[in-house]
Amino acid sequence: MVIHLIHVTEQGIHKNVFCPIEVQVPEVNYLGVVTDQFAQWEAARAADIAAERTLKQQHLLSAELCQRFMAEMLDVMGDTVDGARVIKAL
Repeated sequence: MVIHLIHVTEQGIHKNVFCPIEVQVPEVNYLGVVTDQFAQWEAARAADIAAERTLKQQHLLSAELCQRFMAEMLDVMGDTVDGARVIKAL
């Protein structure tokens, strides 16, 4: 998937970055089965939170924004989906 981070202010678009990422979720972890519906819900929720956190960062280059986004998303997903990974897509 490609995440499009856009920070819009009253003055216009402040940041506009494309981040190609891949979210990997185990089918089963120590808590049991991880359904596709649950994984998709958690990935969407984590992406929203990660985007908000990332776009608050000042003076980061595009690559740094993508790296920060992936780290933030993994941090959020790790709380609810043990074994999840967020990596750069090829």
